[in-house]
Amino acid sequence: MARGALDETSSPAVGFHLTTRCSSLRHGAKILAHMFRGVTLKTLFGLENERKAFERYRAIRQAERIYAWTRRVILLYVICFIALRRL
Repeated sequence: MARGALDETSSPAVGFHLTTRCSSLRHGAKILAHMFRGVTLKTLFGLENERKAFERYRAIRQAERIYAWTRRVILLYVICFIALRRL
């Protein structure tokens, strides 16, 4: 084998690249869905204004923020309730 040539056993990075490809195939749809949130086929083909797609994206983000905030508040209440019960 020539100096610097790689086979399956010579580099530990080979396994990493294989798992990266597999995870890209496995999670590719989720990644694309995350990247193009708020975009529909109409937007992609230019039949809808991009501003409308951006407004949809903003509505999605606002709903996520409210959901995350609500979960934090509920968690805080639960922690306080448990702490007060132990007193």
